[in-house]
Amino acid sequence: MTEVKYPCYWQKKDGRGQWYWIYYAKNAEPIARSSESYIHKSDCTHSVSLMKGSSGDPLSLSNGKRLMSQTLPSPEGTD
Repeated sequence: MTEVKYPCYWQKKDGRGQWYWIYYAKNAEPIARSSESYIHKSDCTHSVSLMKGSSGDPLSLSNGKRLMSQTLPSPEGTD
């Protein structure tokens, strides 16, 4: 069996047999989970792709005012 390397996304099935993902940080702690479950694994994989592609999106405050107008720095090793 292959050793898991962190950080990473894991795709799993819930009790209803639907797919969801969890993002694990470098320390192997879960820090994010998909907000919904998916009937098809391909839809779950697409959701992970959307998350991976959003790293350059601006960060906003909860009141809708933009906190940063620049992109966030890339995580280590993803440039």
